[in-house]
Amino acid sequence: MAEPMDDDALIALAQHRYDQAERRGATADDCRQLREKVDMTRDLVLVEEIDLRDPAAIARLVAAAHG
Repeated sequence: MAEPMDDDALIALAQHRYDQAERRGATADDCRQLREKVDMTRDLVLVEEIDLRDPAAIARLVAAAHG
């Protein structure tokens, strides 16, 4: 899996995708390609939900921070 994106990179990517979707002359093929790019990058920005009431989840979080 790729490294998580920082906020500036995420904002720049979102603006780029927005600009692609809004440009004049976009075709159905352009929209399909944009959708594929969104699907490919979805995992790069997915935030894991952690239940801090779960001792195992806390242990994983601590291990990841020290790992």
